Amino acid sequence: MYGRLRPGGSDKGTEYELRRLATVPLLLLDNLGTEKLSEWTEEATYRLINECYNQCLPLIVTTNLPVRAPLDDHGRPTGPDLVGRLGERLASRLAEAATALILNGPDRRRHLRSAS
Repeated sequence: MYGRLRPGGSDKGTEYELRRLATVPLLLLDNLGTEKLSEWTEEATYRLINECYNQCLPLIVTTNLPVRAPLDDHGRPTGPDLVGRLGERLASRLAEAATALILNGPDRRRHLRSAS
């Protein structure tokens, strides 16, 4: 997705691709927060999610990260979280617009690797 949004990634341009993605009947962003961090990816992700929000379009987001990680005794996050990976602005937009469905359990990929 980010490849098509980058300048030169599409013959039709970044703005066209952003609007195209933001108007699909259902957009699925899988593993949000795992992409390489940069100002550009943060801004592109925010614009895409914000456009879906403004158009009242459905969006499904999966992530292994909490919006905010628990804090240690010194007030520092105990692990990675969406605020740290995507920025306060985007994490806030997601928290405002989303209904969280938390799925806990063992990591199936680890289990499958150890079984083979």
